[in-house]
Amino acid sequence: MLIKRGCVYFFRHVGLSPVKIGYSENESPINRFNTFKTYAPYGSEILGFIIISDAKEIESFLHKKYSTKRLSGEWFEITEEEVKEEITFYTNISDIKERNEFQIAWAKEISNKNNEVDLDLQKVKKVKYKTKEQIFIDKYVLNNKMNISYEADFFGVSRRCIYDWIKKYKNAKT
Repeated sequence: MLIKRGCVYFFRHVGLSPVKIGYSENESPINRFNTFKTYAPYGSEILGFIIISDAKEIESFLHKKYSTKRLSGEWFEITEEEVKEEITFYTNISDIKERNEFQIAWAKEISNKNNEVDLDLQKVKKVKYKTKEQIFIDKYVLNNKMNISYEADFFGVSRRCIYDWIKKYKNAKT
């Protein structure tokens, strides 16, 4: 699942203290900044920005948080230190959230692969087998490009044992 990320940005006019807190649906605030600087005859600067998936909500939250420091619209009398604190805080949260989402996706992928193996084994188990070797051989016939280490771990045997089963199967086939 691809999550659309945007950014919350902090701009100001050079030499002035008010900070504009805004958001963009893009991960980079450069387009917004280029528009902003056309209205800054003495120059403008980007104090920083936060790349995050819920940029509009974070912008709204910051507007409420600094409401007592609001000058007008999106302009606030906040310090560079306050800007840096917000950037650090939300960047850390975004990184943690991204890592968690990756780990969840990875865990689901592993689970799906295990379910696929279980389904393959269910097909194999429809016939009564007496040994792990016979189950392995049926799996091997279906897919002879197996991960030997994985199969050894799966069947609870050594890799040498898996190689012996394959060799025995190939010899019996000829």
